[in-house]
Amino acid sequence: MRKKIFSLLLGAAVSASNAATPQENVDANFPDKGKTPYLSAAEELKTLELQDGYYLELVLDDPTIKEPVISVFDGNGNMYVAEMRTYMQDVDGSGAFNPISRVSRHEDTNGDGKYDKHTVFADNLVLPRIILPLDNRIIIGETNTLDLYCYEDTNGDGVSGKKTLWFKGGPRGGNLEH
Repeated sequence: MRKKIFSLLLGAAVSASNAATPQENVDANFPDKGKTPYLSAAEELKTLELQDGYYLELVLDDPTIKEPVISVFDGNGNMYVAEMRTYMQDVDGSGAFNPISRVSRHEDTNGDGKYDKHTVFADNLVLPRIILPLDNRIIIGETNTLDLYCYEDTNGDGVSGKKTLWFKGGPRGGNLEH
C-alpha cells in the first residue's frame, strides 16, 4: 500500500549573500560552492528522498501563497496558511510591522487532492504566528501582542466577516527572532 504525504511548498529559496566573506573566516573543509540555484516546485520534489512505499505530492505553491510560515487544517480538510509578507525583507527588517500579512484559506472542492478554491480569510495582519482552526472560526495571534483574536466566517464565503477579542494578553515588545 502506498502512503501519500501532502506537501506545502514553503517558497524558501536560498540565495548567496551579496556581501563578501573575508577569506580568513572561510573554513577550508567547507569551500564556497557559489550561489544555490532556485528550483521550481517540480524540480525540488525530485530532490527529496522518501522511505519506500511513500510518495510526495505538491498541493499548493506560489503564486497562490507568498512567504508562508504555518499551515494548519480544519476538520473538513481546508488548509489555512499564515503568510508573513513583511518578514525580513532586508537585513534591517525594514517594514516588518506593516500590516500587510494574512491568513489564507484553501479548499479542495472536487476531492482530487489539489486546493482549487482560495480566499484570504484574514487580511492586514502584522506577522501572524498562531492560527488555530475551530468550526467556522480561527484564532489568530500576531507579532508584538499577546492578544488572541477570533476571526469568524459569518456567511460561508471562506472570508472572515467578524473579528472579536478572544484572549486579552496585552502588548509584547521586541522581535522574537532578535
